[in-house]
Amino acid sequence: MFGYAAEILNGHEAYMKSLFQVLVDREIILNNPFKNFKKHKEYGSRKNLAFNEDQISEIKKNIEEKDPELWLFIQFIYYCFLRPNEIRQLEHRYIHPVEKQIFIPSNISKNGKDYTLYFWKHSGVIAAYKAGVDIKTIQSQCRHHSLEQTDIYLKSLGLGVSQAMNKIPEL
Repeated sequence: MFGYAAEILNGHEAYMKSLFQVLVDREIILNNPFKNFKKHKEYGSRKNLAFNEDQISEIKKNIEEKDPELWLFIQFIYYCFLRPNEIRQLEHRYIHPVEKQIFIPSNISKNGKDYTLYFWKHSGVIAAYKAGVDIKTIQSQCRHHSLEQTDIYLKSLGLGVSQAMNKIPEL
């Protein structure tokens, strides 16, 4: 498996399969070389992890004064739903304080996961969702291509329709 995680290989192979299918459909090639590829078995959980409120409080207490730059970095992840590597690659020209916007170009978006700082992104999404931020806004902020992708992401965080339905006023 060349040292790559099964889910990464499955994603690349699915992309190649669909790409070559376009070539078959356009009659540029006769057969899709990826047609019969079998999915690799994925062993890890697809559940995203987030910090709970007690962990957030404890981490904040320990970092806010001792390492204010790290705390600022964490806040970018938490409030903007940015990935750590996206922040690392940000340039001044992407930050528009007057418009209160940060532009994330596609060439720095959607990279590998960081299993420590990355939890802040998930924690921010959970807090926004629980505060009543609508799914379309979360989709836009997370830079997901579809509401379905956002729905899958929210479910991976243990959120979903069942919790949203609890907000319906009682008759």
